[in-house]
Amino acid sequence: MVIILALQHLTTADWIMIVVILMAALIALGVYTWSLYGRIPKEHTPLIGQEAVVTSWDGRDRRVEVFGATWAAHMPESYTQTITPGDIVIVRAIDNLVLIVTPTGEKI
Repeated sequence: MVIILALQHLTTADWIMIVVILMAALIALGVYTWSLYGRIPKEHTPLIGQEAVVTSWDGRDRRVEVFGATWAAHMPESYTQTITPGDIVIVRAIDNLVLIVTPTGEKI
């Protein structure tokens, strides 16, 4: 009840100041978040070199499981082996949350 009464006494200038402060805070948060994007490690992560199990490899739906988590996956076009669910692949790189994998020829 006290908050409602306090808000009723704010002037237009007060509301403009509140909006300006909130917008400045949102812009600062956005700039900070954007600056962190460049710091995402693309090499030397625990996933690189790990074995992954193919859970789905059909058309555009290509998924592998590593450490109990399911990830989108992609295989370089230079590899011509056929991948099927249950195959084991090796994680070679990460590209925007998509794992780049290569086949090992093993099955579970």
